[in-house]
Amino acid sequence: MGSPPDMSLLTRKKSKSQQATDWLTTALKLGAVVSAARGAKKATKAGAKKGAKKAAKSGGKGLGKRLAPIAAIGGLIVVAKKLRSSKSSSPEPWTAPASPTPVAPPEPATRP
Repeated sequence: MGSPPDMSLLTRKKSKSQQATDWLTTALKLGAVVSAARGAKKATKAGAKKGAKKAAKSGGKGLGKRLAPIAAIGGLIVVAKKLRSSKSSSPEPWTAPASPTPVAPPEPATRP
């Protein structure tokens, strides 16, 4: 099972006309990609403008309207934590502070 004769590892040198055709094909492909990107950019910009006009017309959402639900949820969490901590913490009985460890009295000084 050898490789087919047209699948050799050595490449043949292309003729000048073939090289020109390859360059032209590459340039056309690049041009198509660039023009598609430009069209997409224009369409995106137009859609953004249209959306901005629509939001301005209907009032849009201000910062307060966006943050109100988040603040309400945060407030509920704080209240729930406070209620849980007040239920679980019962007053602990008073305990006397631990006394320090006793120290041996100094030995009496002797005079010679």
